[in-house]
Amino acid sequence: MHLYDGFYISLVERFGNILNEKEISVVTQQSVRTVYQRKSTIRQTFEMPEGEDIASFLKK
Repeated sequence: MHLYDGFYISLVERFGNILNEKEISVVTQQSVRTVYQRKSTIRQTFEMPEGEDIASFLKK
């Protein structure tokens, strides 16, 4: 079982793609810097451009 099972989908359905690092950090109780670093690491792993949306990329 995933810790946040269905959580991301619920947020997107309710708020769309308006969540940024600040909002994500509040929800996940992590610092903004940590959220940014983790997103950057994911983008590097998948060789994505820095500004590309991770969720949209993974749906391809």
